[in-house]
Amino acid sequence: MEPGGNTKATGAETPSDTRLWRIAALLSVPRGVRPDVAGNLKFFSRLPDEMHCVFHATDIRFLRPTPSTDAFPSPGDLREHWRLDVDASAPDAIAAIQQVVAAIESALDHLAFRFQEPIPIEVLEALDLTPPVAIGDQREYLLFPAPSGYRTPKFVRTSFMGSDPEPLALGLSDSIEAAGPWARAALHWYVKSLAAPFDPDRFICAWVSLEILEGQLGERTPVPYMAPCGHLIVSCPTCGKKTAKKTAGASLKKFLVERGGLSEVQAADLWKTRQILHGANDFDDPEAYDLAGRLHSLLAVTSRVLKEIAGMPASAPPFLDPQAGGMSNIYLVGTRAVAAADLV
Repeated sequence: MEPGGNTKATGAETPSDTRLWRIAALLSVPRGVRPDVAGNLKFFSRLPDEMHCVFHATDIRFLRPTPSTDAFPSPGDLREHWRLDVDASAPDAIAAIQQVVAAIESALDHLAFRFQEPIPIEVLEALDLTPPVAIGDQREYLLFPAPSGYRTPKFVRTSFMGSDPEPLALGLSDSIEAAGPWARAALHWYVKSLAAPFDPDRFICAWVSLEILEGQLGERTPVPYMAPCGHLIVSCPTCGKKTAKKTAGASLKKFLVERGGLSEVQAADLWKTRQILHGANDFDDPEAYDLAGRLHSLLAVTSRVLKEIAGMPASAPPFLDPQAGGMSNIYLVGTRAVAAADLV
């Protein structure tokens, strides 16, 4: 089978600045288990040897790796490996992956729904298979290796850089508890955001902490009603009554600026991201890829206010720079020989 499907690709059909990439993902899929006649548990595969599907107008193929093509250790009795292949035409490997990641994520979401377990991508590789190609050719690849693998947007966890340049040199105190149960609750949710496994979950927990802090320390100023068209309606056109009321959005954005030191644009971005609590943000949207930066800004604000409550000096850890970078998906690039399994 030619890379890309049943239609053979030729050099004339591929623009000079575009290459054909095979994106292959090694999945860890749960096996079934049931007792045999003697009452012993037996594990069995729930997967067909091969399966095709289409998501986001993208052809996706699942197939069972053979011992000769699966170079990774068995995941054990409870799980088994399955391979996902999808082709994309793009100028480079990153562009190719970005082109198909929404389709891959949708396919894995449907698979996870069937199995009632998330399906992790243990390894993901993008390999240049631009025709003509033959076994043994040296081609460029990009690899997200095990054990971290590749995390789709909703499963990303970012490790932020440069948070604590100095060792812990100050003692601990119960000053946050002394401020009241609300302060303790804010700290609880902040720590929960540190423990949450993925950035969207971390953002939600940190936002709960922020809302607790703002509810106690912020000042909610009444604002006039804004119609969906964007116009402010100061008073009711029928009875003349003022429409102004206290709203969480305006108050939280004000708190982010005045107590958190963010710009109005940053505060508005955080409020917009906060709508994930209502399912308003699609993780396939490119805006979701900036979730890490907004999460770091939110953690910086909440930690800053918690430090103030605790009476800690600004020079005391934690130090969270909203402009600091971070790491999430780590990948390798290089060249390797095309194998027979790549051309299946």
